[in-house]
Amino acid sequence: MQKNTFYVLLFFISLISCNEEVKKTETPKESIIAKESEEKSYPLLKFSKKVFDFKTISEGEILKADFKFNNPSKDTLRIEYVNPECTCTTYELSSYTIPPNEDGFITLTYDSDNRVGKNTSYTIVKANTKTKFYKLTLRVTVE
Repeated sequence: MQKNTFYVLLFFISLISCNEEVKKTETPKESIIAKESEEKSYPLLKFSKKVFDFKTISEGEILKADFKFNNPSKDTLRIEYVNPECTCTTYELSSYTIPPNEDGFITLTYDSDNRVGKNTSYTIVKANTKTKFYKLTLRVTVE
């Protein structure tokens, strides 16, 4: 009889303990907003133009395109590299470091020698911005 009483008592204790409410902890919205505002700020790289279309030129002509940009942020912009995809394109960079609210430029020089036909030349710019890569484009038809 005592065994049965023990098992019944054990059953009720386990049944009662199963019915305890599980407390949910919610993350307050204020802490989420604070976390977003604490995210790292990045410099900005804003190009005035990313594509130059030179239409039609004669073979052997050398073209220059000035890609002007600015850093309208409060952080220093660092150009990590400028990489023309074609050996027909070279570049000149005003500075690898652009202070806040300052301007800069990348001049691309395109040599059309032995490039008869429609040509598109891309140059990739990498910077310390949230968007890491930027594509500059030169388009030209060489006759």
